[in-house]
Amino acid sequence: MCGCRYGKVNGLTVMASTNHRKRARSYQRAHGVSYTVALRAVTAGDGWSNGITPWLRQSQKPFNCYWCGSVEAILSWGDIGEDTERIEFYCQNPDCNAREVDVLVVDDGTDTTRRRADAKALQRFPGEVLADPVLINDDEQLGWMVRTSPLPSARTSGQVQCLFCGKQTCDVDPAGDSDIGRLTLYCRNPRCAADTAIALVGRDGTPATQNREDVTALREIDNPPPPPSADGAPRIRPVGHRTDGVLDRRRG
Repeated sequence: MCGCRYGKVNGLTVMASTNHRKRARSYQRAHGVSYTVALRAVTAGDGWSNGITPWLRQSQKPFNCYWCGSVEAILSWGDIGEDTERIEFYCQNPDCNAREVDVLVVDDGTDTTRRRADAKALQRFPGEVLADPVLINDDEQLGWMVRTSPLPSARTSGQVQCLFCGKQTCDVDPAGDSDIGRLTLYCRNPRCAADTAIALVGRDGTPATQNREDVTALREIDNPPPPPSADGAPRIRPVGHRTDGVLDRRRG
């Protein structure tokens, strides 16, 4: 006898073994969630939950860029592999300027995510109203560039792929249509805990993006400015991609 029990999690019937139930209780204590949410997390087969490696990081497959729509987006070299709630992608389409994009889960039902410094930063700076983009090339979308290209492809393509569970189950919040550099995504896969995620273009070669408050906030969490020197000398940031301490700062 395996000691299995059946139960409903988000409308799905799942078989919870004694081991699953023990793991669910441990997950519940660690993340401050209900037992139902915890059970979904530890029994997720084709889903995702806090602590599980996102689909994109496992698959390493190109996918449709949320901005230009081409199957040219890949995991970025700057992605921090230990951070399971945030991933970074890069679009290889030469006509697309979405060079670095962070996708961060801001709501998965856990206190762990709610306490993250970067999630709080995105809630503090909810986005910006940018000038309406101009349609180019007779409405044919060949790429994306802030303020000059069409709206992000994800706003007009129906459900898009969730980079955490890998399913084509993400709705895009239409409320942010005026901000073409940021998307709010809601994954509808009942086995995926990435209920709300934010995708934010962090680099496209323009000051408009580089100086955004939300982009600046994330950048300074990852790479905080050094403290002022005693003799008043200019503060100089370290050069290069550094990962030491980043995960701790992101998680607050």
